Amino acid sequence: MTALRSEALVEPLGPWVDLLDGLQAQGGLAEHLARIDQARIALLGPGLLTVSVYDAQAATLQRVWTSNAEAYPVGGRKHKPDTPWSRQVLQRCEIHVCEGDAAIRDAFDDHARIASLGLHGAINVPLATAGRCIATFNLLRPQPRWTAPERLVARLLAALAWPAVLRAVEPRVTSSPENQASRG
Repeated sequence: MTALRSEALVEPLGPWVDLLDGLQAQGGLAEHLARIDQARIALLGPGLLTVSVYDAQAATLQRVWTSNAEAYPVGGRKHKPDTPWSRQVLQRCEIHVCEGDAAIRDAFDDHARIASLGLHGAINVPLATAGRCIATFNLLRPQPRWTAPERLVARLLAALAWPAVLRAVEPRVTSSPENQASRG
């Protein structure tokens, strides 16, 4: 009976175990995020994952990783002026959830491209250090609604991405004007 209960407990953790084992391997940002994307597909289903670095001075996000390079290539930039989305995600470092086409249309200038990919739900998780957003972890998928457990999975995947993203952007973060002024 105990073995059966243990197996029942471990089985749904399979994608997490695979991810944690994979993250122990050597590799850079691309390999790290590819492993997280494999877990995302296993846990949340098909969709799109992108990670973008935030430049507060230029009010831009620059994509450093994508699961769909054809639609959203690495290096692509988005201007993020003062909007409700940018205040929530980039300034207050709060998660933003879009459920349905209307919410996506309200939040994103590229809503037509998102719709053309058949994506109707999005979660943007800020990756922050010292209270400042340095990057965003962006999940989009065909289903418009996100359950509470799915939102938690998104946050956990973002948390596992955070150290690799921080290492990749650390020179930019430590040389930013805000950090130079605080070292004063």
